[in-house]
Amino acid sequence: MARQQGLEHLTHEISDAAHKVGDALHHVSDTVGEAIEREFLKAKYLAQALVLESYANTVRRAVNNFNEGAHENVNACGVHASSWLGHQKDVYIEHQAQLTTKSRKANETGSILIQKLETLAADLRGKAKNIA
Repeated sequence: MARQQGLEHLTHEISDAAHKVGDALHHVSDTVGEAIEREFLKAKYLAQALVLESYANTVRRAVNNFNEGAHENVNACGVHASSWLGHQKDVYIEHQAQLTTKSRKANETGSILIQKLETLAADLRGKAKNIA
C-alpha cells in the first residue's frame, strides 16, 4: 500500500515537472517568436527607409537633369533671341521666361518631395532603432 502511494506520488511529481517543462518551452517559444517579430519589424522599417531614400535620390537626379535641360534651352533661347528682331525675339524671350519659371517650380516641388521622403525615411529608421 505504501509502495502504491509512493508510486502515485512519484507519478504526480513527474507529471507536474513535465507540465512545468512544457510551460517553460511555451514561454521560450513565445519569447523567441516575439524576438523574431521585432527583428522582422526592424528589417521592414529599415528596408522601407532605404526605398524612400532611393526615391529621394531619384527625384534629386530627375530635378537636376530637368534643370540641366531647361538651362541649356534658356541659353539657346537667349542666343537665338539676340539674333532675331521683332516678334520672334519676343517669342524667344517669353519661352525663356517660361523655362526659367518651370525650372524654379521643379526645384521647389522637388525639394519639398525630397524633404518629405527623407523625413519619412528618418522616422522609419527611428522606429527601427526604438524597437527593443
